[in-house]
Amino acid sequence: MIFPVKKALLAVLAFSIGAAPAFAANVNAPKHSCVKPTKPAKFDSVTEWGEFNYAKQKYHKCISDYVKAQNAAIDVHQQAAASAIREWNSFVQNELN
Repeated sequence: MIFPVKKALLAVLAFSIGAAPAFAANVNAPKHSCVKPTKPAKFDSVTEWGEFNYAKQKYHKCISDYVKAQNAAIDVHQQAAASAIREWNSFVQNELN
C-alpha cells in the first residue's frame, strides 16, 4: 500500500517529468541568424572556391556556436529542475514524514 505522502511524491515526480507547468521556461527559443552560403554550379576560379569555402566555414562556426549556446541553456534548465526536485524531496522527507 502506498501512503498518501508517497502518492503525492509520485504525482509530483510524474508531473515534473511528463507535463510542462504553466511557469515553464520560454519555449520560443530564438532562431539562429547564420547565413547559409550559396554554392555556385561551377567554380570559375580558385578565388571563387576560396570565398565559398570561407563562407562555408563561417556558416559552420555560426551553427556550432548556436548549438553550444542552446545546449548551455538546456543545462541551466535541467539544473534548475533538479534543484527544485531535490527541494521537494527534502521537504517531503523532513517536513511530512
